[in-house]
Amino acid sequence: MQRCILISVYCLFTLSLMGESVLDRFSLDTDFKIRPSFYATDSPFFVNRSKHIYIGKTMNSDVQGVHLYDTKSKTKTFLSPPIDDYFLKHPELLIQGTEKLKVERLPVYISDLLFYDEQIGKMGIFIEHNHYQLTGNKSFFAVWDLEKNEISFLKELRSDLLKDSPSYSIILPIGFDEKKDAAYFTFATDLDMKNKSASDVKIEVFRFVDDNLEVIQSYMSNRFPYHPVAHWEQGKILIQSYAEIHEAPSPNGRLIDISSGEGITVSVPVVPYGATFSKDGKLLYLASSQTGELSVLDANKGTQIKKLKLGTHGHTMGFWKENELIWVRNSGVHIYDAQTLKQKKLIPTSKYFKGHVNVAGSLVLPYQYLIIRNSFEGPGSAVGYLFLSPD
Repeated sequence: MQRCILISVYCLFTLSLMGESVLDRFSLDTDFKIRPSFYATDSPFFVNRSKHIYIGKTMNSDVQGVHLYDTKSKTKTFLSPPIDDYFLKHPELLIQGTEKLKVERLPVYISDLLFYDEQIGKMGIFIEHNHYQLTGNKSFFAVWDLEKNEISFLKELRSDLLKDSPSYSIILPIGFDEKKDAAYFTFATDLDMKNKSASDVKIEVFRFVDDNLEVIQSYMSNRFPYHPVAHWEQGKILIQSYAEIHEAPSPNGRLIDISSGEGITVSVPVVPYGATFSKDGKLLYLASSQTGELSVLDANKGTQIKKLKLGTHGHTMGFWKENELIWVRNSGVHIYDAQTLKQKKLIPTSKYFKGHVNVAGSLVLPYQYLIIRNSFEGPGSAVGYLFLSPD
């Protein structure tokens, strides 16, 4: 009788480990020889109300465009905004001397995607304008009207026309609020990089809605922004910064109320790859890939409620079902009870991938499924995408 009970318990435990199911699987390989070329992004994200995933763009010398993966039809899509046409019609935006360059295409490139949404019929992109024969560079934010097939909005974010300028800027997408049709991003500039380190970084947080671009907050930091997360229902954004354990000062984050525009500085972990809000937006879970520590913060006050160690080499954190917090590590998908933070399950990555595994760029579609991105899929430079459902 006891043996039967033990067998039953073992079977239930085994089923709990094997409960996930594969929804989809594919590989991507950067290829500059094909047209349009494909340059895979290291930071994919959901767009078009989670119907597509942004997976990459074209190289600079090719027709400019972005590559998307349709999560329903399981097909790849290529979209090409008419940015060349726009700049040819507005040559005053180009750096002086561009017209003399002997090039097949204008040196204006898509540096990243902000949003793509079929419901409002628009795509937001970031554009860089530079060439080794030109002095300086320019950065733009642009919006493509899909129905009219024209650039309907363009804003110059930065114009640095000094030769060998020591300044440096980055643009970082935050996300798209689907209920308010509002897109958010942060633009940060350090005007003096002579000491080869970030200091006195000016960070601006932008919102684009109803064909209007506005700065909702501007602040100074000693580090560039990194890995932002948002909770649209509560109107909260956390913008982190990056530092490793041996670096000083310790990293901080900016917790912003997007309605009031007010923000507070909060402490964030080193190498802060894991970050997510609770479903009600009242808690923040922040995990360090380097130390393996998890900090639970009050999402209104920014104060720490709990701290414990989960494990290192994690890259993505989120909820894939009610009350199940997942920490996607190179070793496996570690699943925790959201209340007790005790581990409930473990799905080893070796179950689906052979050899070395690096899960950087993995995604969680909240309360639906997980995408494990393995940058060591192979052969060659191929990257693997594995869609897992919790049930």
